[in-house]
Amino acid sequence: METILTENSIDLPIPIAARWDERLACLISDILCPPVTVPIGLFLFVSSIREPLVWVWALISVVLSIGIPVAYVFWKVRSGEISDFHIPIRTQRFRPMLVSILCVMLSWVILQIYKAPAPLISLIGVSAALAVLLLLITLRWKISGHSVAIASLAIVIIHVMGQAFLPALLIIPLVAWARVRIHRHTLAQTVAGAALGILYINLAITM
Repeated sequence: METILTENSIDLPIPIAARWDERLACLISDILCPPVTVPIGLFLFVSSIREPLVWVWALISVVLSIGIPVAYVFWKVRSGEISDFHIPIRTQRFRPMLVSILCVMLSWVILQIYKAPAPLISLIGVSAALAVLLLLITLRWKISGHSVAIASLAIVIIHVMGQAFLPALLIIPLVAWARVRIHRHTLAQTVAGAALGILYINLAITM
């Protein structure tokens, strides 16, 4: 029997997918999850920055902002405190998101102290603000982190590669479909996530 999420976000574990489209949706969710798409977007973003050691700073940012929070989630999954890596239960997201905020802020402080390239500092600073906003939203509602991350990546691809890569926008509804199909989010939660991701990355780019 399928578990269906309503707008009130019923937080229940999702059964193992049986249909081919559910398996496909699970695969898309796993491949295009935030721990994969966010580093890709960050490294693509810094590829347009012509400053010394920018790749070193980017690697440091990824380790602190993404590596540590991901390791924390894996640890909590293994200990049984979190149901699975994607954290489908909203009430389990608070501590991992708090860890993420602290790590992103630490990354931003280090970049500031050692005078990393300004565009990267701006990106990490806006990312910290986004992480705080997502935590506040999550206290009451289950917004789609997958949609936030994939929308951000799509905009970065177009920003760096040019208008010829506008079809990259198609990965946004693809991921949204996957999240809705396996009942991890409602359509509204994926749309809100995509809109927030687009707003966030455009703000980071223009700063």
